[in-house]
Amino acid sequence: MGFALQDILANFFSGIVLLIDSPFQFGDILLLEDVSIGVLRKIGIRVTQVYVFSNHSDVYIPNSVLQGQKITNLSRPTTFYAQSLSIEIPSDCALKDSKKLIEEVVLAHPDILGDINLKLQVIDEYYIHEDEDNESVLIEQQELGKLRLLAEQEVNLKLEEIEQSLEALVATMQFAEIGGLTADEIENVQSEYQDILELMGFQLVHESNNRTGINFEENNEEGLIELIRQWYRILIKDPNLLDEDQNLIADEWERKINLLTRRTQKLSQKIANPQAEETRLDDYVLELIKWIQEKLKVPRKKWQEPQIK
Repeated sequence: MGFALQDILANFFSGIVLLIDSPFQFGDILLLEDVSIGVLRKIGIRVTQVYVFSNHSDVYIPNSVLQGQKITNLSRPTTFYAQSLSIEIPSDCALKDSKKLIEEVVLAHPDILGDINLKLQVIDEYYIHEDEDNESVLIEQQELGKLRLLAEQEVNLKLEEIEQSLEALVATMQFAEIGGLTADEIENVQSEYQDILELMGFQLVHESNNRTGINFEENNEEGLIELIRQWYRILIKDPNLLDEDQNLIADEWERKINLLTRRTQKLSQKIANPQAEETRLDDYVLELIKWIQEKLKVPRKKWQEPQIK
């Protein structure tokens, strides 16, 4: 019995350790010891499920084996990757004009990170092709790329509006909590937070049969949630993506939307019943802002833009 259960128990306890102190999370890109690269789908009690890109299959690794491997998490601290390329230009070309031209050509590709406003200015001019065999695919990539950039721009603008509104809510709470929140101040905070929920695309619903008494419904077609869905639905139409990739992208964003719903719902409960925690409400809002910036959609940094040297 002891020998028979040895591997089962080793996998079980390794799974408990991975779940409690996991260096990975759903959606992380992992480099395994056999040099295969895959995305983490699930950490179970006995096995961990990883989708391997090279052969488009799910691999189930016993937790005791996974725990003993050297695993590189390619998604942390950032999911973005950089690549250098050397280009030779004739000596009689103006260096300044050449650098500007190269930068615009690079920015014109929809998959290259950069300022979205600049990318939209140059995508129609430089994303051109002369290969008749691939003409239809390239045209589709250009059209979808432009639509994707426009959709992402709408998401970014809505996120900026929401973050500014949350920061204003923090200021309201910090001022109101001096000396304790009155009934009018609590009502004012609730009203301000309700406006933020509408920006996200939520409607607050009070239900007497709900354990928390609070529930959410999605009701705003111009809210953040619907804008995110419009964006990733365009993204998964990319002709270079496989069916598995499309499902992974959709699953990841729906998971993030679900987490956003749960976090905003939890904050609604605290705002609706601030007793004993009224001086910490601003901290909870700051935690939500931090999660949105670091987990929901990471804002692009200046260093991620193409550098032409």
